[in-house]
Amino acid sequence: MRGTWLEGREELWAALTSFKRSQFVLQEGVEDLDSALLKGPGLLDLFSGKRGFAQAFAKMGCSWALCFDLKHGEDENLLEPNLQARLKSLLGSRCFIAMAASPVCASFSTAITPPWRMKIWPRGKPGLTEEQLEKIRLGHEQLAFTLELVRVCLKHGVIFWIENPEQSWFWKIDKELSWDDILARGDVGDFRVDQCVFGTPWRKRTRFRTNSHLRDQKQLCRCTKPHVKLRGRSKQHGMNFTKLAESYPRKLCSVLAAAVAIDCGLKADCRDVSVSDCVFCNNKRIGEASNPGPRRRQMPRDGDIDDIQLLEPQTVKMRSKLWDAFNIWINENIGEGALN
Repeated sequence: MRGTWLEGREELWAALTSFKRSQFVLQEGVEDLDSALLKGPGLLDLFSGKRGFAQAFAKMGCSWALCFDLKHGEDENLLEPNLQARLKSLLGSRCFIAMAASPVCASFSTAITPPWRMKIWPRGKPGLTEEQLEKIRLGHEQLAFTLELVRVCLKHGVIFWIENPEQSWFWKIDKELSWDDILARGDVGDFRVDQCVFGTPWRKRTRFRTNSHLRDQKQLCRCTKPHVKLRGRSKQHGMNFTKLAESYPRKLCSVLAAAVAIDCGLKADCRDVSVSDCVFCNNKRIGEASNPGPRRRQMPRDGDIDDIQLLEPQTVKMRSKLWDAFNIWINENIGEGALN
């Protein structure tokens, strides 16, 4: 370890190598985990799913990423207190240049019907079952841990993003589970996207809370066709649509990875990412023609509006026919001249 960022920090080496080799994503061309770790700090990827972001970030120059997701084993349970303490310690020791987290929406979802949370009861409405209350409690623990990690990142200059659906209750809880103090800093904001912009058949509006230069950018839907609704079950794929849409589209992963890599100094020679450069559009003026030409001159109007026929000929013909029929009925039932 001599001559590397880990020189004299054997305890960090031991801590990092104590995790399973299967939890690491390595940069292409790096021979083994030891070689990757010696190259420098890496990425902490929490609730990593299929690891699309970790793989994209490795392509941007990060030598390694340490990933956690409960579906890979109980030892990756991010609600386990000892694991939480280890990760906070490693993050505070600057073992990571970046952190990404996509906490499970679960009890925070606004798609739950009937809803478990309401505006007047953001922490759970009265009358819920014990099972529902337990899921809400676990969600609050998950949010509390996420907030702790974000504060560690801000203290030590680690670039991060945290993701959840746009309307998730994950962003709306109050008091000690509130994001207010973090947002009040001014260097943390939201990157908001509709995933259809990056090629998915569903819209799925998503919020990334981040201190990267993507904050305060957005790229929302411009589709002209209906989206796939993320409700019910897909017969084609044999799973719920919400499960099918969990993974980010590849192009979105690339946008996130490029932005974080620039802010971390891995791509210091690149300019900041502008989302309009990355979506399916051949110009930066989103929604406009690629060569709109000069503005059309507005000519003054003349003439008399009374001379303009405002109704279609078919409408005029139908109205005349109905009026004649009404006249006949009046004459037969009330008497001639009643409409005079």
